[in-house]
Amino acid sequence: TVQELQKGHGGWNDDMEAILGKEGKVFIVLPGGDIITDFGRRHWRFNPLCLNIRSQSSGTGERKGPSCDERNNLFMQLLLAAASAAAESHSEKPTKKIAVGDTV
Repeated sequence: TVQELQKGHGGWNDDMEAILGKEGKVFIVLPGGDIITDFGRRHWRFNPLCLNIRSQSSGTGERKGPSCDERNNLFMQLLLAAASAAAESHSEKPTKKIAVGDTV
């Protein structure tokens, strides 16, 4: 289950259930392979094995960046993610290539 796959990848939050099966965007690919996703006003960290690529970004065109509040919130999430990643080891390797801007 997704809850099991999230162990060691940011964990599970019951609020995540609302976005399962929904379409979001890849916001950041972390060095360990975990994915920070953008689902509107919320960002979630996922094990890449939990995501299905629906479409890949073309890598062209101008992208609208996050607001100041979103950047501050994301910065705090990234600090927590970095601390968590430093404390754990990642033995799973995703078999699919996920990039920023992909729809998942």
